[in-house]
Amino acid sequence: MSIERIVAMLDSGKSLDLPALRAALQATRFDDAWMAAHCPNPMPVDGYGRDLLHTGADYEIVLATWPVGVGTQIHNHGAYSSHGMVRVLKGEIFNHVYAPDGVERVKLLYRESYVAGGMIEVPKGLLHCMGNARTDGHAMSLHVYSPRIVDVTYWDRETQELVGALVG
Repeated sequence: MSIERIVAMLDSGKSLDLPALRAALQATRFDDAWMAAHCPNPMPVDGYGRDLLHTGADYEIVLATWPVGVGTQIHNHGAYSSHGMVRVLKGEIFNHVYAPDGVERVKLLYRESYVAGGMIEVPKGLLHCMGNARTDGHAMSLHVYSPRIVDVTYWDRETQELVGALVG
């Protein structure tokens, strides 16, 4: 399997709203051979793997590989307020959603987790952290964002205080 079907759907000129991103991710099957071929070897130990698989005119497709116990910092999806959809390919992914709590802090709203096949919406303006929810193996997820993420602001997961921004 490959991501060619997703690319064809996203390049069709139709809307890149959340339902379209969901449909594109659901339209493709990813078998064990595809996942094994795209899994980093060795697996990262100090963070998660982030592999940019494709960049379109107004979107990007990213494969994330999550070692045991690894997750992101709390973050948003950039100044241009990208939105996206995430499909869990292997394992279980947690998604913790936050809201602003003053100027430089955030507060936890709720926690959820998704197993293989699950879809996680990333609406514009979302503040969240995500990662591997299991202790018995790595997880993989495929992310589609539109427009492409230009910069991201981060908050510390422990203190929930502003860390800074990454512009890129």
